[in-house]
Amino acid sequence: MEKTIRPVVWGFLINHYIMLLPFSLLVLVVGIALYFSGVEWLEPAGIFAIFILIMTVAFAGAHAVLHCRVTSIRFDGHKLIYETGIVHHKKKKAAIHMITDSSVTRSLTEQIFNLATLKVNTSGTATYEIVCDSLLRKDAEGLQKKVYDVLNMISKRHQAEPGQGREKEKKE
Repeated sequence: MEKTIRPVVWGFLINHYIMLLPFSLLVLVVGIALYFSGVEWLEPAGIFAIFILIMTVAFAGAHAVLHCRVTSIRFDGHKLIYETGIVHHKKKKAAIHMITDSSVTRSLTEQIFNLATLKVNTSGTATYEIVCDSLLRKDAEGLQKKVYDVLNMISKRHQAEPGQGREKEKKE
């Protein structure tokens, strides 16, 4: 049975919305300062700033949750299947015999939070065809190991087959 791996919500927030943190703190400080400034006509601006902050954080959280619910990667023994997309659904399949390269990369923030990005390249393309980020490191490395194990098994099988054929030709 294939195991479906999904990105983690907090990892997606860290990878894609890390720059939201300084902005959020700035808006919060400005909003509080405006609200408590003592100037009556600035109080609505402070409330509005805090409202914008809440809406921005709510959007980021909702986007992360939705993305992680619809994004998945799995290996069924013959192909790697990557699905993503809320509005525009994409499904990419990489047959195991077409995979030429895969890597697990980790940025500084991913290293700190034990996350990883799995990248898979197939023959015929110059760039990575499948890129799935915000995965737990153990899941990304485990999936990569499964793919390599199957590729090694196929490679050994192909190496053994031609040799057996030649031995039969020599005997005849």
